[in-house]
Amino acid sequence: MAIARVAGQTPQAAGSAGATSIAVTLPQNVVAGNAVMAVGKFRNSTPAFSDNLGNTYATDITVDPISADNGIKIGSAKNLTTGGACTITFGTFTSSRCGISAMEYSGFTGGAALDQSTSATGSSASAASGATATTTAADELLIGGMSDGGGVTYTWTGSFTVVAGNTTGRFSMGDRVVAATGAYNATATLSATNTWHAAIA
Repeated sequence: MAIARVAGQTPQAAGSAGATSIAVTLPQNVVAGNAVMAVGKFRNSTPAFSDNLGNTYATDITVDPISADNGIKIGSAKNLTTGGACTITFGTFTSSRCGISAMEYSGFTGGAALDQSTSATGSSASAASGATATTTAADELLIGGMSDGGGVTYTWTGSFTVVAGNTTGRFSMGDRVVAATGAYNATATLSATNTWHAAIA
């Protein structure tokens, strides 16, 4: 079975200008053996992902803030041990701009391990994570996460599709499924020049 967003599941996102944690609830039950991928935006400290079902979330990449509140984290529960109604929480951190987006994916085989990740920062109207090292498997899911300091909107490029984002939280999540090994780069065009973080896992 090919890697894909779970049919009928709708990506969820939430943002806040004044919270110490933030959560989203996926609209349909998650299935054990699938994966939940999440992107979080934070100000400082070391926030983590968790859910109400007790699934374990790994940190795939963390990019610390370079300004007041634009850190970005990509995390995942790659092989859900427990299915059911699922609320994913990201926290805790200093109260400021924050956000979370999450989506369920199916079709993983062989343990669904993290392969490559990288990140970059900049100040422009074009954001890019930079290229990963060459991936080791042909069929992979790429997750991109981007954050900013000014509430811009993102148009994902390079065959990435927007998953979900929030201008209050000042972040966006994108994905891409590939079928060949390669060095991959998460890219997007911003609606205005801004300071940004971009990450890929």
